[in-house]
Order: sequence, then structure tokens, then C-alpha cells
Amino acid sequence: MTTNNSHKHFHRFYEHLAQYIPNYATVRNTSSSSRNSSQCKRGQLLSLNHKVVEPPVPINLDSIVLTPRSQSNLHTKEHPVVVQPLPYQPKREKYHFSINIKLKYSDSSSENLIPLSAKGLNIPDATSFDRMSSLSRSSSALNSARSINSSFTSAEVSPINTSRDFDEPINPIIDIDKPDLPEIPLLATDLIQFLATIPDSAPASLSPYTFCEEVVGLQGQEFEQYLEEDTLCLKSVLLGNRFNEDTLYDFFVSLTEDQYQSAFDIIFRQYFKLANIANLLRDLMKVDSIPDLAREIEKQCEILFGARTAMVWINIPSAKTLINHSRLMKYPHGVGFVGTAATEKRQVVAPNPTTSPLYSEEFDLPFCEESEMILAEPIFDPKTNEVYAVIMLIDKVHPKLGASYMYWPQSELTLLHFFSSNLYRAFGRFTTEIKATAKLYRVIAKFVSNQLDFFHLLSTVRNSISQLLKCEAVSIYFREGRGIFWFEQSGNRISRKSTTLTKGGIAGYVFEHNVFVHVACACDHPAFYSLMDGLYKSRAALAIPLQAGNDVFSVIVCRAKKNLPCFSSADVHDLSFIAAGAAPALKSSMAYRKKMNELRVALRAQDRLAALLQTAESLSRETNIDTLVARILDNSCQLIGADRASLFVIDESRTHLISKVAHGTTKPLLLPINQGIAGSVATTGETVNIEDVYDDPRFNSNVDKSTGYRTKSLMTLPVHNQNGDIIAVMQLMNKLNGEPFSESDVELTRAMGVFTGIALANSTVIESSILSTQRVHALLDTAVLLMRGESLSSVIHHIMSVSRDLVQADRCALFLIDDKKSQIKSAVLAGEESQISVKRGKGVVGYVAMKNIVVNIDDAYKDKRFNSAVDQATGYRTRSILASPVVDSSSKVIGVVEMINKDMLYNGGSFTKEDEKLTTAFASFTGLAFDKTKNRNEAMTGQTLAIVLSNMMTADESNSWLPPSQIVMQPSQLQEYRSNRFDVNQLSELQSFRLVASFFFDLGLSSTFHINNAKLIRFLLCVHDLHMNSQYHSWRRSIESAQFIYFLLTSTEMAMMLSKLEILALLVAAICHDIDHYDIEDRGRSEIALSVLYRNRSVLEVHHCEQTISVITKPEQNIFEAIESEQQVTLWQTIISLILATDMSKHFDIFNKCKALVYPQNMLNLQSPQHRLFLMQIALKCADVSETCRLMPICERVAQNQLEMLRAESREKDKRTEYLEHYDIAKYQIGFFMMIARPLFIILCEAVPTAKPALDQLEGNLSSWKSKMK
Repeated sequence: MTTNNSHKHFHRFYEHLAQYIPNYATVRNTSSSSRNSSQCKRGQLLSLNHKVVEPPVPINLDSIVLTPRSQSNLHTKEHPVVVQPLPYQPKREKYHFSINIKLKYSDSSSENLIPLSAKGLNIPDATSFDRMSSLSRSSSALNSARSINSSFTSAEVSPINTSRDFDEPINPIIDIDKPDLPEIPLLATDLIQFLATIPDSAPASLSPYTFCEEVVGLQGQEFEQYLEEDTLCLKSVLLGNRFNEDTLYDFFVSLTEDQYQSAFDIIFRQYFKLANIANLLRDLMKVDSIPDLAREIEKQCEILFGARTAMVWINIPSAKTLINHSRLMKYPHGVGFVGTAATEKRQVVAPNPTTSPLYSEEFDLPFCEESEMILAEPIFDPKTNEVYAVIMLIDKVHPKLGASYMYWPQSELTLLHFFSSNLYRAFGRFTTEIKATAKLYRVIAKFVSNQLDFFHLLSTVRNSISQLLKCEAVSIYFREGRGIFWFEQSGNRISRKSTTLTKGGIAGYVFEHNVFVHVACACDHPAFYSLMDGLYKSRAALAIPLQAGNDVFSVIVCRAKKNLPCFSSADVHDLSFIAAGAAPALKSSMAYRKKMNELRVALRAQDRLAALLQTAESLSRETNIDTLVARILDNSCQLIGADRASLFVIDESRTHLISKVAHGTTKPLLLPINQGIAGSVATTGETVNIEDVYDDPRFNSNVDKSTGYRTKSLMTLPVHNQNGDIIAVMQLMNKLNGEPFSESDVELTRAMGVFTGIALANSTVIESSILSTQRVHALLDTAVLLMRGESLSSVIHHIMSVSRDLVQADRCALFLIDDKKSQIKSAVLAGEESQISVKRGKGVVGYVAMKNIVVNIDDAYKDKRFNSAVDQATGYRTRSILASPVVDSSSKVIGVVEMINKDMLYNGGSFTKEDEKLTTAFASFTGLAFDKTKNRNEAMTGQTLAIVLSNMMTADESNSWLPPSQIVMQPSQLQEYRSNRFDVNQLSELQSFRLVASFFFDLGLSSTFHINNAKLIRFLLCVHDLHMNSQYHSWRRSIESAQFIYFLLTSTEMAMMLSKLEILALLVAAICHDIDHYDIEDRGRSEIALSVLYRNRSVLEVHHCEQTISVITKPEQNIFEAIESEQQVTLWQTIISLILATDMSKHFDIFNKCKALVYPQNMLNLQSPQHRLFLMQIALKCADVSETCRLMPICERVAQNQLEMLRAESREKDKRTEYLEHYDIAKYQIGFFMMIARPLFIILCEAVPTAKPALDQLEGNLSSWKSKMK
């Protein structure tokens, strides 16, 4: 190489550095000493077979030429070298550079030169820029242009030539529109000095010249890898050590053009990475918190060093733990890669980490299971030697190929070491934060202001510490002798809890040793106790003692740091500061509370005396015993300061305790008298006062388990009547201040118990009188039903349901005697559940039928006559039985009434003598009902249906509006009835009842209007019986209409158009619109014209309205009973309007009005009640002729029934039937379809478009009739 060329390349290399890092450039004499190569260590090169080759940078810098215009002013022995942070001040004349981009076309060998200014330059290696620090990117282009322009401004230089082949024609490599060169800030002096301490990896056995010769001999990837593994250029240019400038110059001029280009690319990337690191170090000083600082470092490490994953582990010295904020993990000191780096303060590099001796399966497995290399770099203060954190890098990944490198280049290890060794400034500034101290003072100020209210102060301390330390729970414990106590709050209730020091867990340990405790895992502490510390046993715990003088009177325990596996050093500092302020505030508040309690005791004595006088006065004024007893217990709780109270009354059999009043539950409780503390008091008469009921073996925790309540302190006293007999037990639970009940509390409760005994004695007389009145009324109502001539099914259903309720039985059954087979059979319908039949004389029922006597059994399974096969088949458990014979007017036994399982809350579940008398009376009424039936066999269906429906409901279900489980169909069963393809003949009689009842529940009518189940069943039974006089307008006909309405309400948008009240009116009208219809008055549809003329008055429809009103207004079947009177008026008006609209004489008037609303355009206004009424009228009229939109076989069957009905009427009136005998049914149906049905359904579909499937089926049926016409 000639001298000119040598000077040219020599100057070119350093001028490039000066251009891109101008603030570091200066002129230095070449006589500066170089570092002895013998002091360097040779780096280890890994196998090239595992190296992922990084593609070259997108701009060929070898084609960029910087040449001075005046060669004579350039001395070969002087050249710029970066040595310290000084502005660029070249000793020779200033240079001005221009840039040309050479564009080479793919179809030509010609080249074009385009001159550019410096600020149009885009620095190569766009990949590097994409990974640039996000904190520096925004101002990078402007800063770089300013730096270049400020350094090279006045002179001129020969052009820069860029030459390279392009994949696509006339596309330049350099993007001149978006410059993105980051500013390279000044490095502090100590950073420059620090670089000198970084070890090299140059070959220790080679002299500088030998090193150059060995490197020059390498080619391609080996040459690039060697330079990546060595830091000689980076340190030499920045510090001037190791090799002097001449050696570097000789090295570079000895390179071939390809080697020079590769060397320049590699070194240029190193310098830019150093610039990004310097920018990042500066910007990280602006981060506000340690978690944000750690996350930003992780993010930038993945960008700068190409790591697959970067994790920053923050050191917590007091817990000997490192934590990671991003993944909420913890890592102990001295273990694994991270723990070793933190403890030994050294860099740890582990290729194939699972085979490394430092590998810890417990802590390193999550990171090393699929990784190729682990790198851990500590961050510590060189002055104090305090470790702040450890940077952990997992796998270096190729930016484009995504593959992992098998090694980390020494140049990047050097830069990482440089980066981590200067991060201590960013971490160190968080140790003294003025804002945190001010916040702590504000918290302590809250303690002082709240110290007069102890529990408020306690809550303030807990909440303040929880918010400040961001932990899940804060507990404050106090010492009392050899034990500790604390307070827990649930809602408005505060309870006091206590335990011994030995069972105090971590808190007890702090009390005994007066030490500070900080553990990353609570269960790792030797004093861990599961009952105290078990809730957060695998989470961090932080405990500190509070002292008054030299004694520890309280301990604060913080548990489970939120979002972190361990408390931080700042948390420890803050808690110590808070504890210093909380200790005197809590001590003063406890003393004040003690004095105030003494004052309250004196005042409470006066209040108690006044309350006793008030209670005594209430006995003479209050007539409702339940209200009086509840008031007595409420006053007791208020005066004594108890959380809850209960009163258990001894039942008539004196075998059980029944809760008369029980706070916290609405369901009565039933307890055996020989169990629990209440049972012990009821049998012994002693008073029991217990501080913690769970320490008493007599306590029955089943009540707590069933109610979810936690009983602690308990006071139980007996209640006596005027004769001194124990009739009840009074209990008060959980004193609100957490303390046990005192003797004065016992005396006051005993006084209240006297008043309670008087009230209960009075209640016995009153309840007996009320029950007698109810029984008399029930017997009279039954007699009235019999005299009024009600249907047999209504009377039977009334008798069975009323008698069951009055004797408090769970179920009632009626068995009828089959004389032909000498059997007794339960009443069921054909096609339903299996019938129960027994031989006369067998079982309890057979025995009663044969002996004609009443049988009362307390325990069925102890009676030999009881047959348990039914229980085994049904899963029902029979306990008590009361059976009475049913006899007719000739004293013949025709059946047996059986009551099963008296309510356990009454007489211990056993039937009484009064129950026997009442059941016998109702059995007599049942016999009279059968006597009044002329033809018993014809009435069997109705009465059997009533019996079965009654048996399918329990007593609770009968008196409720909630769905009866055995009657209501499941949603999956109802799904098949939400269609117009319904066939009523597929239903049995019982199924039809269950279906209609299910409509009320599925549409939400029963729940909305609180329709009593028993009244609903009686209503349906009555409607059923009133449809039995008509062959065509039958019960099943009404079911078809109701089902079509149900189809519209569940399968179309019609339910959204109507209110719940209107839906109820529409459903009831569909069920009752043909009630008590006589076929003789209805000529059907023989001819459309004749039908219209025949029905010129609404005689039948008015009768249907009258019958509907008569049925529903009867008290025993009034399903509208719970509806407000104003709503009832609207409801009845709607029902009557709907039923009258079914009159065929009014058909065309209604039809034309509805048609005007939808033609020529839909003007239906759903806000108008009148428009909604028209819509419901059309819907009901469609329901009345819904057979036309059913499947064709159903349609044909209904048409044939109509024709048979017309023929029967003609014969009955002595009319000529020849015409009807040869009548074309298809022609008749076509006329009816075209004139009545089809127009109705068209109007309906205009108003409710989603009802179109019904119209489509009707059109299909019409086509079928047309095909059948003669």
C-alpha cells in the first residue's frame, strides 16, 4: 500500500469516529504509551459451527470516503483519538464534508452521484436504531445533525462515494428523508477511567504486531468473530491504552478491503451501543420508582444486548432475598446464578446452565430449562459495596432469525459490565426520599387526632400501614399477662379474641424476645403457628414491637406484600417510623378507653332500670306475642351490648327445642333437648356464662355451621312459667366489645327472662284460640262448598289441602277401595306414575280400611304395620303417620285419608289428639262429597286429578308462589312446546295441567304477582270441570289456545311489546275464553255466512266472562288476590275485552280496525294501550283458530271433529242432515282459511314478524286442502 493510500485510510478511519462521536474527538501525539500485550488475557473463541452470523449492515460504509481538499496540511503522525470528554478541536484546518449517494441500476452499469448535506444523512444499521433507548429516540436526529454540523462547517472535502448492488432498481440504500442518529452525550471522567479496569480478551502471548498478523490471516466469519470477541479497538480509541495509534493504524491499513469493511462495521456498532448506553444511563436518573427503573432496565437490556429475556432482581438485604417486580418472584442470597452474583459481587456467565456447578434446580429451573446461556451481572455501589440489584440475561437471540447464540461476545460483556457498574447512581438516589418522610409524618398526625376513639384509632393504624406498605393484612396484638389479645371487625361488629403467648406465632415470638422479624415466607420462621399465621403462610411477614418504657405492650404484624414476594428495605424503614408514632397513641387511647368504660358501666345501670320498667309496661299494651318477645330480646341485646339473641321454646312433647326468635336466620331451628348448651340449660335449669363456647364440650357447632355465624361468648338462662316449670331457654351471643358477659349482664338477662316467661304463657292461650278458630272456619268452608254444589274435584282438593295445612303435615294422600279386587288403591291418572295398591288388611292403610279406626303412629319404622317399600322406591322418608277411614252415608268404608310427617316444629313431629279429631272430620266431609256425586265412576277423573295434584305439592309449596318441583316442567321439557307444531292429544290429563301451570312460572307471572300455588291449582281444576259439558269447546281446546299464546310470548318478540299485567290477562283469557260453552248453542263453522249470522249477539261470550269472574273471585281460587286493586281493575277490563273479541259477530269490526293499523304502513304504536289491546285481540283470535297453523294431520283431525259436531247438532234439532252427510270438508276448510284464518295471521305477522313460521304452516295446510277438494 502506498504512502498516500496509507494516509488516506489512516485518516479515513479516525475521521469516521470523529464524525459520529464528535464530542470525544481531539488530537493526540502518537508518542503516547501503549499497553503491554503481555498484560492482556487471551479470549476463548467458541466453535464457529454454533455461531449465528449476523447479516451485514444495510449501508456499505467502505464506499463512504472522507478526504481533505488540502493534503499538504495533513501530518501522518497526528490523527484524532478519543481520550476524554472535550469538544472536537482539530489542530489543522476545518473540514467541510459533502455526501454523494451513488445509485446503481440493475439493468445498467452506469452510476449517478447525488450530492447531499450532512443533515440528510441516515446512519447505517437500522436494526441498531430500532433497538435504541426509547428515552433518547425522540431527539436523536436533531442532536446528531447539530453535532455533525457544529464540528465540520467551514472547509471542503472531496465527495463521499457510495457503491453497492441493489436488489431492486433505482432504490438507494440510504434513507435521506428520516435521519435517526442519536446524540452521544459526554461521559463523566470517572466513567472514562472505569473503562481502563475492564479486562481484555486479546491474545496474551502475542505482541501487538503478531496480533495484527494473526487477525489479518483470518477470513470471513472467523475474522468477524475474532473482532467481536476482542475489545482492543473500543478501549484503544477511547483510552489510548493497550495498543498505540501506530499499531492500530498498521493493523487497519494491512486489512483487505473486505476485512476493512467488516472491521469498521463491527467497531461502528460497538461505538453506537456505547452511545446508547450513555444515553440510557443519563435518562434512567429521571425514573421515579425502583419498580419502574427495574422494568426499564429489563426492556433496554433486551434491546441493547439482544437478550431473549432480561430480569432485574432487586436486593432486599434485611430478608436476604432478591425480588423481581415484573414476574413477582423471589430469589435467596448465595444460591444459584443470581444469588451468587449478588453475594460475591461478580459477573456470572453460564453456557449450558443446567450443567453449571452454580445451578440450583429449585430457583434456576424456571429460567434454565430451555435456555442456552445465563448471564448475571451485579449492580453495587463501589464506595459502600452495597448491592442494589442483579441483572439477569437469558440467551442472546439473533434479531432476525430468532435463533440463540451459544456464547456472548466479549465486547458485549464489556459494555454490559460498563452499564451495570454505573447504574448504582440511579438506584442510590431512592434511599433518601423526602416525600416518603413527609407522608409518614402525615400518617402519624392521623394517629394523634384519633387517639380518643380506640377502635377508630386501631382501624386508622391498620389501614394506614396497609396502604403505605401495600400488604394484604395488618394485625395489631396486645399483651395481657401470659397471653395476647386482638380485635377483629366484621361489618359493624367488633370481637375480641385471645390466645396464649406460646400459640401466638410470630407475634408471640416478638412479644417474648422484643425483636424485629422479617421473613420472605412466614412458614419458614421457627415460631410459625398455623392458627395465627396460616392464612398467608407462604407469603412475606414483617413484625415490629411497640414499647412503653422497656415493656412490649403491642406488636404490629404485616402480612403478604401485594404484587411482590417480599417486603422491601423501604417498607422496613417506613414501618419503623410509623411504629414510633403509633406506640404512644395506642397506649394513651387504651388508658382513655379504660376510664370511659368505667363511666359507661355507671350510666348503663340507670338505662337498664328504665328498660325493665318499659318492658313491664309493654306486657299490658302489646297483643302480638311474637312482636313482644322480639322486642324483649332486642332490648336485652341493646342494654347488654350483645350481637345476637335467641329464644328456644320447649315443644309439647318436651323432646325438642324450637327457636321462637333467632337473630341472623329466618328459618326456625329445631334442636334435640338433650344436646348442646341450650339443651343442658333446659334440662338442668342452671345459668351458663362462657367466654369461648368452643372450649365447652357441650356446645353444638352445627348451628354455627348451618347459619355461617361464629359464636364466641355465650350467656344462656332458663325461662320459667307461673308454675316454675322451664318452658324456654334464652341465649345472648358475642358481646360487641369482645369481652365476656359480666355478672350484671346475667342479672339483667334474668329479669328480662321473667317478662319473656309471662309473654310465652300468654302466647300459648292466644295461639290455641287462633288455631281453634282456623279449624272451625275450615270446617265451615268445606260445608259451604258441599252445600253450594261445587264440583267433586274442587271439594276434594280443598279438603285435602286445608286438612294438611291445619294438622301441619308435609303430605296428604287419599286411597280408594276397589271392592271388585278387594284392594285399596292410591288415586292416580292413567298413563302417569305407577299406582300404589295394597290388599285390605295389609299395611297401615289396609289396616285402617279393614278395622274402620283412626291410627296415629309417631315412628313409622317402629310399627310392624308400616310398609317401607314405597319409601324405598321414592326416596321419601316417612316419619309420623295419621290415617282415618272415609265412610259413605251407609257407614261403608270407601277409602282412607292419610297424613304423613307432621312438622317437627310442632309437638316434636308427632300428630296430636286434636289432629286426629280434625282429620276424622275432614274424612267425613270427603265421604259426603262422594255421596253427592250421582255417578261416582264419571267423577273419578276429576277427583283423581285433584288428589294427584294435591299429593304432588308439599305443605310449604302449596302455600308459596315458588315453583312446585313435581308439578312444574323443566326448561328442557318446555322447549318443545314453544312451537306452533303442538299436538294436545300427545298429553295426558295430568300433563296438560302441569303444562298450563308451567306457563305461569316460565313467563314469570307467579313470581311477579305472587300467585299462590294452591289457588292456581284450584283455579285450573275449576276451569277444567267447566269445560266438561262441551265436546268441541273442551279443556284440551283451551290448552291449544293457551299454548299458542305461550308460543307467541316465548318464540317471538311479542313478550317485549306487552307488560306483565297484559301477559297475565292474555294467558287467562286464552284459558277461559270458551269456559262453560254448550255445543248446542254453537253451530261451529258450517258456512262462513251462516256463522256470522248465527252469532249476531255476544250471548255466549258474555256468559264466558261471567263464568271467568265467578271462578277467579272465589277466595279459594283467586289467583289475583295479591295484585293491587288498581291493577286488578285494569286486568279485568283487559280480560273481558279479549273474551268478547272472540265473538264472530264482532270479527270484521275488530279485524278492520287492526288492519288499518298495519296497512298500508305499520302504524302500530306500542305506547298506546288501545293499540296493544288490538294486538292482543288479534293474537287471541289466532289462538282460537290455531289448528289452522298446526301440522296437517292435526288440522284434518280438528276439521273432522267440527263436522261430526255439526252433524250431531243437526240430528238433535231434527234438521235435514243430507247436506252435511255429503258436505265437502275441503271446500269448507278452504273458505274458512281464506276468509277468517289467513287474514288474521297476515295481520299478526305484520305486527309480530317473527310469527311467520305459523303463517307459513297455514299456507302449506291451505295448499293441502286445495289439493283434496273434490
